[in-house]
Amino acid sequence: MTRFRTDAGERVVATRDEHGQLWVDVCCGDGETRRYGPLAREADGPGRARDSRGARHASAEAGGTLHARTAGQIARVLVTVDEQVDAGTLLLVMELMKMEVEIRAPRAGRVARVHVHPGDAVARGAELVTLAPSEPAAPTGPTGPTGPG
Repeated sequence: MTRFRTDAGERVVATRDEHGQLWVDVCCGDGETRRYGPLAREADGPGRARDSRGARHASAEAGGTLHARTAGQIARVLVTVDEQVDAGTLLLVMELMKMEVEIRAPRAGRVARVHVHPGDAVARGAELVTLAPSEPAAPTGPTGPTGPG
């Protein structure tokens, strides 16, 4: 177990579970404890980790807009407007205290709007991406009479 405090005074505790997976608990000033993990090392630099469960960091309303559950910075946006996505598709990556958090689509749909750009600092509750229902496939082949018959 490793314990330390951030510059903001938040208490951070890193532990490994019985399976050897790393978990990080952040005790915030508002009395809430946020758990991140299990974490996996990434090849993009020493000390960088990513949360393998991005769903904990974004929530979707019935209308399809994903909101940030925690404050952070947008590292990468991986989708564009009108792109069709499947459930689980990686939409964007946020950085939280030097951890990269993957935000994935909670369901299939079409990207209606991307509210953020790489480098943006976002507050808790900020709109990230809006998903619309998938559009039905356009019919193929002739749709009317083909000529005199």
